[in-house]
Amino acid sequence: MLDTLILATNQLSGTVPPGIYNMSTLQIIELQFNNLTGPIPNNNQSFSLPMLQLFCLSSNNYVGQIPSGLASCQYLQEIYLPYNSFADVVPIWLAQLARLTVLSLGANHIIGYIPAVISNLTRLTTLAICFSNLTGEVPKELGLMRELSYLHLGNNLLTGPIPLSLGNLSKLSFLTLTDNLLFGSVPGTLGNKNSLKLQFNHLNGNLDFLMPLSNCGPV
Repeated sequence: MLDTLILATNQLSGTVPPGIYNMSTLQIIELQFNNLTGPIPNNNQSFSLPMLQLFCLSSNNYVGQIPSGLASCQYLQEIYLPYNSFADVVPIWLAQLARLTVLSLGANHIIGYIPAVISNLTRLTTLAICFSNLTGEVPKELGLMRELSYLHLGNNLLTGPIPLSLGNLSKLSFLTLTDNLLFGSVPGTLGNKNSLKLQFNHLNGNLDFLMPLSNCGPV
């Protein structure tokens, strides 16, 4: 039985046969960089991939909601859905995927708030929900995700201050919050990142958050 399906970077078009989303042995699906279309089956009867570990549909033409059948994929480690036309909120059921390490949903029509329960994903290393229409504040609960090394929430409509709790993330190297509506000062604990991108917001205050860099030697 098929356990790996990799058809990435071709000129494939049309819809994926529905039976693919109902294969009990599939562990890896990589269909990125094609011209695939259609909604994906959105219930547990028509979407059942109990062994799935990696699900990558990046850079296609998918529409509809993020398939809720993924909630039952308890071995799932990586979800890549950017650069499609999915229209949804950030699903609360994502918090059930305890093994998830990568969640990439950017460049879709994602609206609404970032649910605080996303912080239940304590193994997550990459969270990217950029180039969408997220509103509300950056949840302070993200500071509980101690494995997070890459956080990209740029190009949304997020408001409020940058949470102080992000400074608790000792493994966070790349933080991008560009082109939002954030205001207030930059937390002093964010100056030690490898990449810090905060342009096109309404931030104010001084540059004291850069003080940790004064302890760095010459390169």
